Amino acid sequence: TVTGTEFISNTATGVAGGVYARSGALLTGALFERNQASTYGGGIYSLATVTATGATFISNTVTNAFGGGNGGGLYIDGGDAFFADSTFAGNLAGAFGGGASVSGATVISGGAFEGNSAGMSGGALNIIHTLTVSGTQFIRNTATTAMGGGIYAQRDTVLTNARFERNWAGYRGGGLYSLYPVTATGTVFVNNTANTDSGGGALVINAVLSGGTFQGNRAGASGGALAIIPGGSLVANDIPLIDNTAGVNGGAIHLAGTT
Repeated sequence: TVTGTEFISNTATGVAGGVYARSGALLTGALFERNQASTYGGGIYSLATVTATGATFISNTVTNAFGGGNGGGLYIDGGDAFFADSTFAGNLAGAFGGGASVSGATVISGGAFEGNSAGMSGGALNIIHTLTVSGTQFIRNTATTAMGGGIYAQRDTVLTNARFERNWAGYRGGGLYSLYPVTATGTVFVNNTANTDSGGGALVINAVLSGGTFQGNRAGASGGALAIIPGGSLVANDIPLIDNTAGVNGGAIHLAGTT
């Protein structure tokens, strides 16, 4: 249990620049800033569940691009994540999850992921299990060469009143990339970019969307706002799609599945 403690400019040549937590961690008002590890968890590496309330992760780094390089701010291997009103800003991962990389179920309420970067996928988040997000902002995060400038989601995702703005992916899914079902309510995608391929705002397989907005998103190929891949489906209610752009097909939506 950590309350109101600062971890600044610590370095590890393996994992966990700041804290190595074998049995999980409960963080309240903690600060992790400018910590660095080579492989996993620039700020913290945990083998069990992490609960963070009002925690801040700023400018932490994992340097490897291969053989690790995941979870610039935080890496959880074998546990779940519960983040409330926490901030991940300016963190960097050489491979996946600039802000955080989590192997278990992840629940996020409030807070912000801003200016995080991953060398491959998941500029803000790389989530291997289910993801539930409520009222969280994802702003100016980058997946340099691959997918999910904001989020790279590898299981079912539920978004409520989230905001994706100015996120950038080198390949697909400027704001969000997921090959699993996505349910989004009141969620906004604004000015996100998939640079060379599809899904400027998001690329998903099955999506149920209600409320929210897609505006000013751009894809280098197809689906300026949204791309649904072959075999997928889209159900959309009350979704304005405004000023989105695709380099080839589907300025707003590229639907390769059913609607």
